[in-house]
Amino acid sequence: MRQAMFAWGRSLALMLALVIWTGTELQAQETGRIMGQVTAAANARPMAGAQVSLPDLGLGGLTGADGRYLILNVPAGTHVVQV
Repeated sequence: MRQAMFAWGRSLALMLALVIWTGTELQAQETGRIMGQVTAAANARPMAGAQVSLPDLGLGGLTGADGRYLILNVPAGTHVVQV
C-alpha cells in the first residue's frame, strides 16, 4: 500500500511539472518582437537616439547610432508604434 501511494505521488508530481512546463512554453510563444529603423523625413538619414514606444503596453526604447530599434516581449496583436 505504501509503495502504491509513493508511485501515485510521483505520478502526480510528474504531471504537475509537465503542466507547468507546457504553460511556460505556450506563454513564451505568445510574445514577439518589433524591430525597425527610424530615418529623417527630410533626407532619409538614420536618427540616433529617437524614442520609440508602444504606448498601450508601456514598452519602448531608444534607437541606436544607425537608427535601428528592437522591442522585445511584445504580446501578439495589433499595436501602435510611436516615435
